[in-house]
Amino acid sequence: MQGLLSDKRVLFLIGVVVLSLAVIFVKGINYGIEFQGGVRIPITFDSDLTPTQMDEVVNILKTRISKFGLSQVIVRPLPPREVQVELAKGDENSIKQIEKILQEQGNFEAVISNKVAITGEDILPGSIGEGRLSPISKTSYKWEVDFAISEAGATRFAAVALGQANKPVYMFLDRPHTALILLEPRHFPEGPDIASALTSISDFSNIEGSDVKIVIVDEWGVKKQLVEDEIRTNPQRVIIYSSNATFANDVAAMAGKYNATTRVLSDDDMRFELVQNSVTGDYTVTKWKALGLLSAPILSEGLAKGTPSRLVSVSGSANDITTASANAKEIRS
Repeated sequence: MQGLLSDKRVLFLIGVVVLSLAVIFVKGINYGIEFQGGVRIPITFDSDLTPTQMDEVVNILKTRISKFGLSQVIVRPLPPREVQVELAKGDENSIKQIEKILQEQGNFEAVISNKVAITGEDILPGSIGEGRLSPISKTSYKWEVDFAISEAGATRFAAVALGQANKPVYMFLDRPHTALILLEPRHFPEGPDIASALTSISDFSNIEGSDVKIVIVDEWGVKKQLVEDEIRTNPQRVIIYSSNATFANDVAAMAGKYNATTRVLSDDDMRFELVQNSVTGDYTVTKWKALGLLSAPILSEGLAKGTPSRLVSVSGSANDITTASANAKEIRS
């Protein structure tokens, strides 16, 4: 398989995959260079990368690869102009998935009240500002990131945001639009009651244009037939579940039987974070890797008046400056 993509040029997004529109052109990719125990994919860039750019490229690749459920993949930087992706097993399916990840831009979406308000195509090149940090109290910090959007994007955002003050703006990267998510009790956060958590995650089943079904698998013997029925009647959904699930082999067999696609993630990626809205008292899912949810900042009253604005500010809070800085950097990337 060597040379499968050796003449193709591939775009990589630097910084936040969808918000930053700066790109690096790849000189060549050679698939299928075998080494003991697997396959090594060298990626060579046209020009030298700075240490910061190299770190960002590596982190972006790691994040995107993990979201697609590819395990035992190593992304190794070889400064100043090469990155190697190593697969423990060089099966054709894994190589095709890596190829897709390398060639496609991440798909960014901002969703308010089940409607898509902004996509990555709306964000103007080079408009993303540096993250700003400011103290809220002795124990918390606010972070903000500004960027500009197109006129069409501003009009759409204003229409969707009208009257939605203090509602979460769910910010997704590579959100699966058709999915069957098999969630287990251990993936729920500690603190909030189960009813509040279930109400919060139910929002993701109602996003317009999506077909996402979330099944809580507390007892596999009870839910097994339900899951198989869902796979049989909706085989186009990607099945997302934990690699540590006791029912993993059963689900893999069902997927094979009905020709469905699976995305097997770690328990950490299956877990979601839940925060209580200080204004409304409702609980909001603020991060969930299984669904590609990066963050869920609260919509300000100013942006909920229905007046189009091409300058958008995304903000959030954290309990310490390190986390606040990391959140701002993640949004920018």
